[in-house]
Amino acid sequence: MSNITFISGGVRSGKSSFAEKYLLTKTGNLVYIATAMVYDEEMRQRVARHQLSRKGLGWTTYEKTIDISDLEFDDNDIVLLDCLTNLVANEMFEHSRTKEEVISKVYQDIVAIAVRIKELVIVSNDIFSAIDDYSEDTMSYVSTLATLHNKITDLANRSYELSYRSVRERKKVTFAKEGGSMQFVFGGYHSGKKTFCLKQYPGYQLHDISKSLDIDENSIIYGFEKIILNVASNCDDPIEEVMSILRPVNNLVLIGLEVGLGVVPIKKEDRLIRDQLGFLYQQITKESTHVYRVWNGIAEKLK
Repeated sequence: MSNITFISGGVRSGKSSFAEKYLLTKTGNLVYIATAMVYDEEMRQRVARHQLSRKGLGWTTYEKTIDISDLEFDDNDIVLLDCLTNLVANEMFEHSRTKEEVISKVYQDIVAIAVRIKELVIVSNDIFSAIDDYSEDTMSYVSTLATLHNKITDLANRSYELSYRSVRERKKVTFAKEGGSMQFVFGGYHSGKKTFCLKQYPGYQLHDISKSLDIDENSIIYGFEKIILNVASNCDDPIEEVMSILRPVNNLVLIGLEVGLGVVPIKKEDRLIRDQLGFLYQQITKESTHVYRVWNGIAEKLK
């Protein structure tokens, strides 16, 4: 939809500030949907800081933690939804909804708002690039949020990635079908890597390397994070061991789970996995003909 803008980035990346300044350049009625639940003093102070930053600028603020489409809007409203991360958690855990129910409801609520207003800006957190050390419920939440990110970037006219106030517009691009013995595609959890690969490399088959090291030509290989620790514990050079399996096979697309952006893991095993994956990805990048990074369903060619 031409009136939706999506903005995402890590904690304290400047997402909200950028979104507010972006909408202040537009003409219309400024509306702010605050989705955070205030559950302790630190959260109250955080909310107060956000409110102070908008004071005197003409914003109408609605505190709405769920059911955002129930709000009334005018067709001249320019709306900031801050943030999707909180909204998804509220919808999922306050009502014990399934992943599929939350995705459907939140997506429908966003569309219902967008068709009634002038412009909608959606802010959300990037929480998809760290070692998986979460509970089952938390991983379900991460997957739900990631799926919504991918659906919203498909819907949005503009998408921006924020890194410590550095802004990058991310555009959907159709890449030419490119050959080469080895290609590398990486990104965070549920970022759309497999979807991109299957579209970019038609006829290739998905292969989970953690289930079999017997690899056929024209394969899309994933699961390196599941085998790297075992390989490292059984040989002196785990990177060369993995590469020796991959190099003889023609026409491979390798999928890498990006895990190096979070805090240093507490568990020794998780630290080893993160380190060895980083070294492996460096070597794969060096030897690959083409390299892509996938962010919320949007691919960017790096090599």
